[in-house]
Amino acid sequence: MLLRRLAPLVGIVALVAVPAARADADPASDILYTQRIYLPFFSGKVSPEHAQTLKQVVDDAWAKGYQVKVALIAGDKDLGGVYQLFGKPQEYANFLGRELIFLYKGHLLVVMPQGFGVYRYQQSTAREQTQVKGVPIAEGPDGIADAASLAVAKLAGLPKPDIAASSGSSSSSGGTPAWEVAAIAVGGALLIAGMIAFGVLVLRRRRA
Repeated sequence: MLLRRLAPLVGIVALVAVPAARADADPASDILYTQRIYLPFFSGKVSPEHAQTLKQVVDDAWAKGYQVKVALIAGDKDLGGVYQLFGKPQEYANFLGRELIFLYKGHLLVVMPQGFGVYRYQQSTAREQTQVKGVPIAEGPDGIADAASLAVAKLAGLPKPDIAASSGSSSSSGGTPAWEVAAIAVGGALLIAGMIAFGVLVLRRRRA
């Protein structure tokens, strides 16, 4: 009898907890649910001027009707629990794209030092992969950000952006803020806790 009464609660917790656990496997999936760009945080940071250039290009692409989200992966630490996909941008793009399809099914661009990955739900991206293949990727987080800016402009048919002069490795601020990553993680935990509390309340009212 008790197990039967608890079944709805268990179902609610499973529906909420499983997607949350999967999303937490890699930081980019958490950020890209609500934002258009994931900047590396754990493996170096993109300087503000390079980040702003990328943001402007992505916003221009959306304004033109080319919806795209971008994940910059500077090192394996930026992949969280799926660190083994570092160096495999297309495989990670496929993985990340599937993580996001509940809220986003448009174009996804992944940039790593080793190259690009492009994904779109249930559509071939062979043409896009060919388009970005020749875009150069300089060293460091800024180099990855610049490559993303050039790639997005090329995919969206935008003019070539003006790239900030200081390309190469960078340790300056401009990546995804630590407080933002923490806030998203805490928010997910609070959501699960709220759903559990709601389920308990419903069961108590049924008993009453």
